[in-house]
Amino acid sequence: MIASIQGRVMAAYSDHVVVMVNGIGYKVFVPEPALLEEHDGETVFLHT
Repeated sequence: MIASIQGRVMAAYSDHVVVMVNGIGYKVFVPEPALLEEHDGETVFLHT
């Protein structure tokens, strides 16, 4: 299991975000992805 992820927010959708880490895009389901829309392109740290 993955405990956390840090990377750039590439896109935010209705139920998940795509976080880019070292060239790999991870689909991370989050309860309020709209909160991360304003962070497109910024580095975030998410607990999973």
